[in-house]
Amino acid sequence: MIIDVNQTVSKKKNQFEIIYNGEKIYIANLPFISLNGTFDLEKLREIVVTDLNGNIKYKTNYKYIDNKLEEFIPLKYLFFDSQKFYQLKIIDIYGNELFSIYEEMKEIWLGCHILKVKEKFYKCYSVEDGYLRHVMIYDDDKQIAELLKSNVVMDEKDTYRIYLKDNYNFMANAISFFALYLDRTEYNSSYLKIQSQVVEYKKSYSKINKFYDKNWLIDNFDCQDYLEDINKKVEETKENIKKGTKKILKIIGISWLILIIITIIILLIILRS
Repeated sequence: MIIDVNQTVSKKKNQFEIIYNGEKIYIANLPFISLNGTFDLEKLREIVVTDLNGNIKYKTNYKYIDNKLEEFIPLKYLFFDSQKFYQLKIIDIYGNELFSIYEEMKEIWLGCHILKVKEKFYKCYSVEDGYLRHVMIYDDDKQIAELLKSNVVMDEKDTYRIYLKDNYNFMANAISFFALYLDRTEYNSSYLKIQSQVVEYKKSYSKINKFYDKNWLIDNFDCQDYLEDINKKVEETKENIKKGTKKILKIIGISWLILIIITIIILLIILRS
């Protein structure tokens, strides 16, 4: 199964479309305020997913006090078994818990996100490999899915691609929401401008890398077109940024030339007088 979570609106609100195997299924609305603000954690409850007719399918339920108590002691995971961050429950319109997500730290450089679906816990390990972030999702010691976050951001809109093994299709809603969770907690691009272009090359080196099998995607899915498209976007964005830089440098150069000419004219006038 292939899932795409693409941001479609980034001005004054953050809206995403969720696509399953090429068919748009849901619309998601995320809060626009940055997590660094005073009430950011409380605002996480505003994540709402609807069907195409606007009917709410599920939304977040954030326990502010519970989270504060768990996160209160800095580096608690160094002295206890683990520490949880950004615990978020997802509920239906009747208040029934569907699944939950949180980040868990065991020790320095060894943390992961946890997806709880149907009373089972799935671990999500993240690595950066060039122009893509890879999040490997495991059922015990078996990889069942991989989430890709492009490090190319056009017009302040984030994009996610998820490859999920067919026998785990029941996790589609949970994993697509996990992409929204990541975007809310780590990729809020409200600070970017319309028509902005960002391309970043990143590499991560930690104990997490052992969970990253570079061949897993190619061995299990027909993903070559997607990977080639990412590389194409990287090169196009680099070229656009380079052209924009040259244009700015040209404007600066012309401005300095005009300033020098004006200065020379003023000096000649002073000397003649």
